[in-house]
Amino acid sequence: MVYRVIQWGAGNNAQALIRAVHHHPDLELVGCRVWSEEKDGVDVGVLAGIGPIGISATRDAKSFVDVDADVVLFLPAMLPDTTESDCEAIELLRSGKNVISVTGDHSMPAHD
Repeated sequence: MVYRVIQWGAGNNAQALIRAVHHHPDLELVGCRVWSEEKDGVDVGVLAGIGPIGISATRDAKSFVDVDADVVLFLPAMLPDTTESDCEAIELLRSGKNVISVTGDHSMPAHD
């Protein structure tokens, strides 16, 4: 079985995850969420330093709710207020995706 993966973030740690997912035979990268205008629309492989892989990064967080994916590797923007990131994680979970967060702030998001 191939697991479909969304990468949430494309900073240094996320770039390592993009490379790992891309090279793993049981994983398929299907999207990448970014925050900066400079990264918006850029091929995710280029951002990760492995060359084009045919997937464009996007700033449109809402677009990932409807993407067919099994898991989201969640590395949100590091902001003092995590409310927005909490809401994004919860929305992804409600859409049926598994969410793996490597930040302590998001290991237990606030919920309604």
